[in-house]
Amino acid sequence: MRGIEIPKSVVIGPGLVLQHRGQGIVMSPNVRLGRNVQVFHQVTLGVRDLRPGEALPRFAVDIEDGCKIYPGAKIIGGSRPTVLAHGTTVGPNSVVTSSSSPNQVLSGIPARPLTSRGSQS
Repeated sequence: MRGIEIPKSVVIGPGLVLQHRGQGIVMSPNVRLGRNVQVFHQVTLGVRDLRPGEALPRFAVDIEDGCKIYPGAKIIGGSRPTVLAHGTTVGPNSVVTSSSSPNQVLSGIPARPLTSRGSQS
């Protein structure tokens, strides 16, 4: 399937859309995707190397309902889960290593909140 790596243990909610046929998408086994999530090409949903004594949570990367992850973005979890709260948008080539608030727009390396959708800022 066009260079897609999605292990069986990934939990996928209904309505997942893999744009551009999902080319180059890589997910670690510890990922959960909510409902109506949109993922573009060359996205990685992965886990950083753990330090001795650290344990990996069941879902190191948790993408809640209605999130959009644009091309080239990397969402990296670890011993503490990285959660994209519902409605979060991640800009192209961004690197997300911490959780977001609902409806945030994240961008950059490392990713930082630009605004919240629906806000006037």
